[in-house]
Amino acid sequence: EKTGWAYAINNNADADIVGAINDENGYRAYNFTSDTELGTLGGTNSVASSVNDFGIIVGYAQDKDNNFQACLFDQLQGALNLNLLVDAPGWNLQYAYDINNNGWIVGSGIFEGTERAFLLKPIPEPATVAVLMIGLGLIPLKRSVKR
Repeated sequence: EKTGWAYAINNNADADIVGAINDENGYRAYNFTSDTELGTLGGTNSVASSVNDFGIIVGYAQDKDNNFQACLFDQLQGALNLNLLVDAPGWNLQYAYDINNNGWIVGSGIFEGTERAFLLKPIPEPATVAVLMIGLGLIPLKRSVKR
């Protein structure tokens, strides 16, 4: 028999509810709205702790050595280790607790041997910034020359 607990709900039209389910095999991150297990990083346990209004889910999962790692969860790819997605020398990001609609993620981890809180903010790639600037009309694509 499965039991579960919910940790977060977002404000989008689908009202995603995330948390974890528990059975004889341990507990696993779960999206209750889509009735989907979100996976682990090769270990036994995982938890979905937050979801933003765009449906981006964060939490934590055990790796094959049963160490917890902060994660993004994707319904198609499963758990994605945040440590492999960000450039954070000296850090082991262990737990992602919340994500807002700007994509900012807060959590805790180990920095140079000491447990610390972290805040991750997305940094747009140069191409993304250029596309955004073009979209805002800040970069002229074609110059008009009057003769």
